[in-house]
Amino acid sequence: MYELDTHTREQESAVGRKIGTAPKDHPSRPRWGRVLFGLGAFLLLAAGLAFGASRSYSKQREVTATAEQIRDFVPSVRVATVRASDATVLVTLPATTSAFSVANIYARASGYIDKRYVD
Repeated sequence: MYELDTHTREQESAVGRKIGTAPKDHPSRPRWGRVLFGLGAFLLLAAGLAFGASRSYSKQREVTATAEQIRDFVPSVRVATVRASDATVLVTLPATTSAFSVANIYARASGYIDKRYVD
């Protein structure tokens, strides 16, 4: 009797279905959490790339401006005409010149040296 009941239940559940078609599942809806996470990650990546590109562009503009300034630079110099002076000019500097170390030099021979064979 148990087998008969299960058989009738199977027939009842199949009533109204078309033969050869699978039962339809619920249509899959996009999960908003994943969509928002993906959109946020994309926006973060795009913002990072835009920020990096703008900094690179501004640095490049600075480099080209500096190179153009160097190329167009004309130094200013003072020019004077050469002329003869009236008298000799004596220059006195407020300093003293002295050696770092002092060494006494003694003669290796007494008297006059006729020829020197050693440098």
